[in-house]
Amino acid sequence: MFISGVRMLPYISKVKFGYIIPLAVKGTQTAFVKRGINVFVAENGNGKTTFLDLIERSICSDAHAERYFSFSHKRSSPDAFIESEWIFNHPVTILQKLTDAGVRTSLLVPGSRLKHYTKPEYSHFLLKEIGLSLDEFQELFEGLYYKRENDLGLMGKNNGSILPLLELLSKITLKETPEVLQIRGAVRQLETEIRLLNKEKKALLDNLSEIQAILSERMQKGENREDLLRKKLELSRELNELTNELDEKKKDLRRVNQEHSAVVDNLNNISDELREYTRMREQYKKEKEFLNYQLELLEQEMEDVENGVVISSYEEYLKKNPYCPLCYSNLKNRAKERIKHGCPVCGTPWEELPSKIRQQLTQASLIDTEKTKSEIEQKIEKLREQIVSKTENIKKVERKIEEIQAIQSNLRTDMVSLAKKRLNIEEEIFALNKKIRGLEQELNDVQTKLKIIEERMNSPLIKEKLALIENTLKEKETEKKKLIGKLPEKRDIQDILSRFSKITKSVFGYPLLVEPETGVITIGANKTIRPFDSMSWGEKYLTDTCFRIAVWEHLLELGAAEQGLIMLDSPEAALDEKRLKLLGELVSEHSTRITFIITTRISAFPEVVGGNELFVKRTGQTSLFDFIN
Repeated sequence: MFISGVRMLPYISKVKFGYIIPLAVKGTQTAFVKRGINVFVAENGNGKTTFLDLIERSICSDAHAERYFSFSHKRSSPDAFIESEWIFNHPVTILQKLTDAGVRTSLLVPGSRLKHYTKPEYSHFLLKEIGLSLDEFQELFEGLYYKRENDLGLMGKNNGSILPLLELLSKITLKETPEVLQIRGAVRQLETEIRLLNKEKKALLDNLSEIQAILSERMQKGENREDLLRKKLELSRELNELTNELDEKKKDLRRVNQEHSAVVDNLNNISDELREYTRMREQYKKEKEFLNYQLELLEQEMEDVENGVVISSYEEYLKKNPYCPLCYSNLKNRAKERIKHGCPVCGTPWEELPSKIRQQLTQASLIDTEKTKSEIEQKIEKLREQIVSKTENIKKVERKIEEIQAIQSNLRTDMVSLAKKRLNIEEEIFALNKKIRGLEQELNDVQTKLKIIEERMNSPLIKEKLALIENTLKEKETEKKKLIGKLPEKRDIQDILSRFSKITKSVFGYPLLVEPETGVITIGANKTIRPFDSMSWGEKYLTDTCFRIAVWEHLLELGAAEQGLIMLDSPEAALDEKRLKLLGELVSEHSTRITFIITTRISAFPEVVGGNELFVKRTGQTSLFDFIN
């Protein structure tokens, strides 16, 4: 029954989503969550956990920013979205668009249009509706709504305390008066003081343990203060000698590095010079080859002139006289080659041709043969002089290259030698550093022992201080317990733990009791202590599920919720067949007022919890949802 002024925790009735891998890759689909038991059966990798994450993100918005990056890879399109209907005191449609920048939240509340909400605005909306900010609701969702596959739940947290959750519940049920807030502040102050005292206590215990260990070791070895002082002096002297030797080796290493750098610089310079001379040699060779080619042409031209044939302008003649005056055949075909020996067509040698015909064949290039010959000879002589000059230049450059190569070889030898020397020095420095570290450790041990021996008379003082801290801790714990007893959730604690004991008795056959501050569980009437950490995985799973159900029953009784909601992800991962059946009975027993959404790969699980199969239409994906009411 609803109590006036109490906020209503929401539960989901519908979720629509699109372009999410692997559930709705190419389209959208809608899942209707009915009151009672809803089971999604699918093999691993078909989106069971993704579906529950979609429900979580549909209301928790970007409070999951730290996990959004991994979830963003499930988008198959920039148009990915989650649209859900959550029932508070009234139905609210929440639209979450999964953009590259994160989650963009919009709300549709009764009597208003769909409106975009910033994170602070959305947090204020939740604060107004349920009395919790976005971050606080996120914490509540993890501890009450959503039990992940490998999550131990609220009872498996490091501190084991259930008080933080109960503090959130008191905000929902409007029990946070100024006096209550003042008490909570005092409790937190005491918790801080207790934490600091425990830290100081641990340090003193460690110190005392160390003193006792060293004194015991000293007694076993028969060491005394004089022996330790003598050993300290010897170690200090040896350490000083090694440190001086190390400094000298470091100087040697710096010198070798400088010499090595100088050799490298010289080698780079000499290599540049070698490349330049090699380039000059190749240039001279190319120029010599070109001069030899020109000389060959001139010598050929000289031979032609001596034979009485000059054909340098014969092409112009062929344009006007294309036919042989002797045989009237076409002169163009290989004319320039054949005319050196005779008729370019019939091949008649020059000496056999009539003088008139020979004159006609060569009249286009008739020149002063003697003059031409003299010019060619001058050119040939000049070319030969140039070739001799180039040959001398090549020899000079090659001698220079040989000299540079010899210098280069010596520099490389020096560089290898210096590199080996540097390596040897570095190995010696490494060995010295190792010795120095060993001596420093040994010296530190001796100094510690001396310090402990000198302060051994302080052991009673440490024990006295420890006793004082123990008394202070007891006082602080007692004061904290009194303050906690004044908190409004004291009644909540009693009611929830009473319900928890009844539920666990029906599941395990014996009741479980929980200490709210420590999370320690006691079993049965004999008060056997059994910490949560000592339980098997299956027992932890069932125990945490029982606690969530107990909290929901308490909230439902107060009117802080119209319908509870618990999401269980792949319970078969933690439970064997026997405990899975116990879970089914537990869920069925409390499904009247608590909605369960369970994902599983066991096709027979719906038979365990009971209900009728309901097919959910899908678009653009191959997974299958089976919801059972």
